[in-house]
Amino acid sequence: MTFEGVFEGVKHIEKLIHKGWITKVKFYPDLNYVISSSLDGMIHIHDIESLKYRDNKTFNIHQKGVNSFIYSSMHRFIASCGEERHILMWDPFTLGVLAYLYGHNTSV
Repeated sequence: MTFEGVFEGVKHIEKLIHKGWITKVKFYPDLNYVISSSLDGMIHIHDIESLKYRDNKTFNIHQKGVNSFIYSSMHRFIASCGEERHILMWDPFTLGVLAYLYGHNTSV
């Protein structure tokens, strides 16, 4: 569901994509994407040019809430972590998991 409007000269678009609290939103200029994570366990990738949510760009491997993520432009992967006590390294282009990093005793 999308709501659009103009408020004080700024275009405002509100989209209902996540079903839980948003934990992080970040723009990555070398990808030209805005990436968001949530306690619903999803990481969504949004195209900044068209302001459209990329249906085929949802990373949903986390079994519990996602607390944070970071993109490495040098190595071209995303590391994400959350409530399930491990870190996932994954490819933002194929959405494939590259590695699981285990060993934490609490959420990351």
